[in-house]
Amino acid sequence: MTLRILILIMLIYGYACSIIDVETAFLYGSLEEEIYMDCPPGMRNVTHENALRLIACIYGLVQAANRYHKRFVEILKSIGFEGGNVDPCLLWRKDKHGTVYVAIYVDDNFMVGDKSAIESVIRQLRAPPHNLVLKLRETFGDEVRALRRYLTPGDAEIEDGVGMLLYLIKFSRPDIANSVRELSKVLDCSTQASYKEMLRIVKYVLDTPLFGLQMKPSRERGSAWNIVCFTDKDGTLKIVFVRSEENIADIMTKNLDSSLFSRHAKELVKQK
Repeated sequence: MTLRILILIMLIYGYACSIIDVETAFLYGSLEEEIYMDCPPGMRNVTHENALRLIACIYGLVQAANRYHKRFVEILKSIGFEGGNVDPCLLWRKDKHGTVYVAIYVDDNFMVGDKSAIESVIRQLRAPPHNLVLKLRETFGDEVRALRRYLTPGDAEIEDGVGMLLYLIKFSRPDIANSVRELSKVLDCSTQASYKEMLRIVKYVLDTPLFGLQMKPSRERGSAWNIVCFTDKDGTLKIVFVRSEENIADIMTKNLDSSLFSRHAKELVKQK
């Protein structure tokens, strides 16, 4: 019901909307209990009588989702949001940038409001340490500064830093996918040579900060959407359709059937 009301508000007032996802969300919660776990295989100088005490939430804990939600609401309220009394998953904020509503669904967040207000919230939630290129520069900047400028990524192996590179591939840098894939094959047996190759990819990323896929929807009122697709070298684009009734997920993270969405949207417009 809350989501439907927000969609209706968006249509009536002409608000913008955005869905943001919190990566590794359940790791941010703070434990309020004493929880112990068995020592993982490979630990030395331990017996079956030893145990480890958790000092932070991990995936698999029953409490993880609740602790994350509590932490995220605290962060939202610290930057000026109100609400959560009637619906604990709905908060809002009004400031000089405008009005914005946030509906929380586990680690997905549906934002509705003035475009500038939504952008302001996202900037506040996106702390500098989570900028992966900045983190790469801070971690490996001194080591790659003396290397020559790279204009193409190289075939490589891996050691440290592959995690950040994988995230870059996921979100905006498919151009380094092949190189990082080769690096990931030797995670458990990296050498000095593979480490040097990893630095080469890092140097390439730092030298080309403006490279990457960007989403820039262009659409005039009343016209069709313009969709630009990137394909592999043979120009093949394969699209697999899944029936909505077979899509066992919530509408915050999966596509709705187009005819179903269109019908509901028309009904909301009529009610407006």
